[in-house]
Amino acid sequence: MVIFLNRVCENRVEQLGLSTVNADLLFYLWFDEQSGNLHFNFINSNHQKLPFNSEIELVANEASIVEEFLCSTSVDGIEWEELQDLDDSFEGTMKVHRVNVYKKVLKRKTTVAQQKL
Repeated sequence: MVIFLNRVCENRVEQLGLSTVNADLLFYLWFDEQSGNLHFNFINSNHQKLPFNSEIELVANEASIVEEFLCSTSVDGIEWEELQDLDDSFEGTMKVHRVNVYKKVLKRKTTVAQQKL
């Protein structure tokens, strides 16, 4: 799976090199345990922070995110039966949810033709 993700990034760098937009990209990868989905996305590198409402924990490599996904017991999502309604007594006692995220900058490579312009 990591080989696939690396190939997707390589392809995006190739496309970026052919683009007239002068910007790099941010690639980021995370596992959404609640839905049981492995996600990745690309955004313009000018963004100062990733678009998450929860706190994030940056990890060193994509393999750790893939391993988290493959080893999860909730790859089919969390069953409704496992969810519980919370009352006011839980307020202030809940842990902050952090999402593990792998992030890397994909640098735009200019072609020889672009360098001559």
